Amino acid sequence: MSYVKGPSYAIRVVEGLATPKVNGREVTVGAELLRLDASLGVMGESLASLLLPAVDYSSDLASIVKSYRTRVVVEEASEAITRLGPLAGLAKVPPYFFPIARMSKLSWLYSCIFNESTRNVDLLGEIYSDYAKLVGDLTPEGYVKLSESKVKGSVASLISGIVKSVAAGISVAGAYMSFFMRSSECPPNVLLEDPYRTVVIPEGILFSSCRWTSHPVELEMERATCRRSSLLYSSLLCEDGNSRAVIKDYGYGTFKWLFAGVVSITAYPFIQTPSGRASNEYRRLLELRQYVRTPRVLALCINPMEASMVRDYVDGSDVLRSRDPAHWQEAGRVLATVHRSGYALGDPNPSNVVIGRDGAWLIDVEQAGKFTPQRGAWDLAVFFYYSRFFGAPLDLVKESLRSYASSLEPSLWKKVRGQLFSARLAPFLASLPLLFFELRSAVESIKP
Repeated sequence: MSYVKGPSYAIRVVEGLATPKVNGREVTVGAELLRLDASLGVMGESLASLLLPAVDYSSDLASIVKSYRTRVVVEEASEAITRLGPLAGLAKVPPYFFPIARMSKLSWLYSCIFNESTRNVDLLGEIYSDYAKLVGDLTPEGYVKLSESKVKGSVASLISGIVKSVAAGISVAGAYMSFFMRSSECPPNVLLEDPYRTVVIPEGILFSSCRWTSHPVELEMERATCRRSSLLYSSLLCEDGNSRAVIKDYGYGTFKWLFAGVVSITAYPFIQTPSGRASNEYRRLLELRQYVRTPRVLALCINPMEASMVRDYVDGSDVLRSRDPAHWQEAGRVLATVHRSGYALGDPNPSNVVIGRDGAWLIDVEQAGKFTPQRGAWDLAVFFYYSRFFGAPLDLVKESLRSYASSLEPSLWKKVRGQLFSARLAPFLASLPLLFFELRSAVESIKP
């Protein structure tokens, strides 16, 4: 007899397209219908998903089970790479993430069964470790480092192997609904609610839910109150006694970056999507920490609809509000250090440099990318324009320019200066003619 056994359920498989019949936690279904759902999802995977946590099955069903599990691992890995963006290369994914990620999408249907199945993640990890090799490389600790090239190759293989004849299965696709314990009896557990919390990132906790009020224990902010210092800022300052943290909402400034992308189209490639900016900032905060001080990340949320980050609060004075020449000189040195290290900021807002007790901190790098002299010139021009537009005295901004130039090797300063008034920056520079003339005068006053 053909069968599939799970931790707390069983499937008896008969010939043909027999529709499901239920008796307690045992279901009887036709082999062909099960195969069509596993390969093409003709039943919305309402049958096939029960193959995910199965611990035993008859040999004649092995090809159906293995092909479906392969498809799930490849599809969930592809979704993870798309969602995480630049962060995907830093993440360590446990093999049991893939079945749990798919089960979470159907947890409304089988929450009781899936709850029980996820109690033994070690067993799920053993079952899926070989499948995980299709989408990345296993680490000594048993995690998977996702490989975009492997995932793309596996996706292409799956597409070429799909059988397109589904007419027989579609005729019964609407006949099947939930047949085990209802979800209301078993609310999905924490792994089913958010499978991405099983993914290990170098710093902080990864979530797919951006409702930070749902995670007060993990963030140690159980009684925090939050406030936004200005409508211009995308971040909230949250305080819980002596603990302070910053929550940054990447959806808040979406229109700002759409406008900036138009102005900078010839000079700097701005990242537009909230998830893209969040994953880029996470990676750049860690990378730039080798050269300048950056705040520690406590948590990160990325999903298709929104993205946000929780990070340490840096106590100090932001340079834009400061009237201390030494602070503006330090801002120039920070920008030069970033450029010398092979990075450009894209959005070198002087308020993103905070002078604390232990020196200067760079607290916002969501648009940071690879340095070129042209991008370095863009950074310098934006720093100058932003500072002057928001009221910083000209003599202080000049302190930053002089400090920046003196912190670079003469040959590199010459290259950046040579690009500063190039045609590629012209659309931005021409937007405020008075500031253009101020910038040109300030740069010409810097001796080689």
